[in-house]
Amino acid sequence: MYVRLINRADSKDVFDWRNDSQTRLNSIDTSSVNLEQHQAWFDNSLNNPDRVMLMGQQKNQKIGICRFDICRSTGVATVSINLNPAFRGQKLAFPLLKSGLDFMREHYPLTSFSAQVKAHNTASKAIFEKAGFTCKSNNEDTLAYSLSLN
Repeated sequence: MYVRLINRADSKDVFDWRNDSQTRLNSIDTSSVNLEQHQAWFDNSLNNPDRVMLMGQQKNQKIGICRFDICRSTGVATVSINLNPAFRGQKLAFPLLKSGLDFMREHYPLTSFSAQVKAHNTASKAIFEKAGFTCKSNNEDTLAYSLSLN
């Protein structure tokens, strides 16, 4: 698995994966978005120096997206991942997350990573814990995870 920076040609894939019913069930924001809303978000994301969006690829197939929102004052990058629905159940989420974390460690001066995971999302909990994240708090149906780099 390797990751590369997302570009405009990836917009439609990210849109389709975002609106997938399973994705929405496990997302913090469960609403669907229309193409116009997505395109505005996508364009803003590409132009935001504090957001890094990476596409995971394997054998020229798009496996999923790993997004990082960086708080430069604290050095914390909040990570979110979304697997291409066609590759669910193939044990590719962890390699995607690991590749994204490695990319960020190499290119950005960070102190830690954070993530929010729905409490019912056992697959995401497992991959974040496998990557070394620890659960720091449980708020209703969402768990807050953290991984210190110090």
